[in-house]
Amino acid sequence: LVYGETAHRAEGVGSEEVGAATTPTVLRLSWSADVWKNEALPLVRLHQVRYRLTNAGSDREWCALPPFERACTLESPDVIHEVPVVGPRFWIGGEYEVEVRVGATLRWGPWSAPARFSLALPPPVVPAPSGFEVERVELEDGAVFFRIKWHAFRVHPLASVAYYRIRMLRVTRYKYATRISDSMAERSRASLEAQGRWHVIAYLRKPVPRVVGAECVPDDASEPSELLEYTYDVAAAPDCAYRFVVDARHEQCDELRPQAEGEAWSEGLESEEMVTPPLAKNWFVPAQVPLEVSPLASGSLALRAAFPICLGEDSVQRLGVASHQLLQYHDHQGDPQQDGQQHEGSHHHCLDSAAVLIFAPWKSSCEPSRWPHRVEYAPYVPKANGFRLPL
Repeated sequence: LVYGETAHRAEGVGSEEVGAATTPTVLRLSWSADVWKNEALPLVRLHQVRYRLTNAGSDREWCALPPFERACTLESPDVIHEVPVVGPRFWIGGEYEVEVRVGATLRWGPWSAPARFSLALPPPVVPAPSGFEVERVELEDGAVFFRIKWHAFRVHPLASVAYYRIRMLRVTRYKYATRISDSMAERSRASLEAQGRWHVIAYLRKPVPRVVGAECVPDDASEPSELLEYTYDVAAAPDCAYRFVVDARHEQCDELRPQAEGEAWSEGLESEEMVTPPLAKNWFVPAQVPLEVSPLASGSLALRAAFPICLGEDSVQRLGVASHQLLQYHDHQGDPQQDGQQHEGSHHHCLDSAAVLIFAPWKSSCEPSRWPHRVEYAPYVPKANGFRLPL
């Protein structure tokens, strides 16, 4: 088995653009004819090749190629003949026997003893050392990319192109990920199960240089292979753990492999878990909102927030509002000095104790209602409390 002339594959049907090069495999046969010394006898000029598949389950019937002419003399009895290894004559993954015979004008000689050759194509082999590493790249704006490096796999001599598959596993690792409630876990079941699956993020096609006419033999494993690199340039989510796996297969597939077994991928290189840092600023940390307080003509106080707010009767009762101090909440813009009279829809109540107002969009909007959320406040000692205090 030798490498034939390099061919270029067009990128599309009818396209004139030249795509990646591929190197076909050629079966090179050589034999010597036993030429008669009597020059009066007919010359040996006819040659024929036949082959058969010997894999288990094959019919093992001989398939003869068309005869061809090439005169053999006492001075040059040797013949070299090349047969392209392509379908439907030959199938990748098969084991074959081949025989030849020679003949004169009137009759053929016997078939030669069979010579065997294999088109078995096992997956690529992980090199040693693999040089596999994953580097975290932080950009100026805080985004995090991952740069993956590895040495090229050992490709089988029959293959001229290797496909690399890069997969990723992302798992949430934020501080309270293990303390979600049962109802939230049930609602997030689909997304949590997706975190246990590997997702393909890239395929890389890497041609392997071959020398035309050279014999198909394995490469020298003692020499280091080429160092390959891929950058996963999708900004990583904060507080998440990432793992990457790189494996490979040949572009040529085992055509005798059962479809139920799927594609033949190599062993994979798997990285260690890399956890991205949390956000530099926690946007959900509560902060006090400045309130405007001004006296009214009636002697009461008018309290106005920087954002529209109106407490309903149910909220007032739930917060324990009493008559200790009169506060007025307005949901409109106006002059506090002109608000001496009670407006319809305004609420005159006072707080018997301090209350916390939390902006909770998941209570009033459809889309945020599907957000995972929980409200915690200090002190929070699970062992001492034994249960969560509602807020």
